[in-house]
Amino acid sequence: MKNTSHIYDYVIVGSGLSGLCIANALSRTTANVLLIESGDLPGGLNRTINSPAGAVNNGLRFLPDSELAHKAMLFLEMLLTQKLSPVGVENPPLTFEDGHLQP
Repeated sequence: MKNTSHIYDYVIVGSGLSGLCIANALSRTTANVLLIESGDLPGGLNRTINSPAGAVNNGLRFLPDSELAHKAMLFLEMLLTQKLSPVGVENPPLTFEDGHLQP
């Protein structure tokens, strides 16, 4: 029987936004990184889900239009080595009075 054990420098559990950013940054210094994800696709909960309001992007949902937020987006682009394309969407709140929520 072949011994398939391997010792990694880093093991990251979860491929959500944080896990992907950390794995990407660590992979610049070593190729000995293991990223473990329980789902079928990488990204963790960062995917579109269906809700009573329609399709909702379940990733980064709120980012104010501020200088600090723009710097944070540039930092994420640097970590991911990929250009991000944020989309501005404004949804009205769902309320019981509007008949959208059930008691």
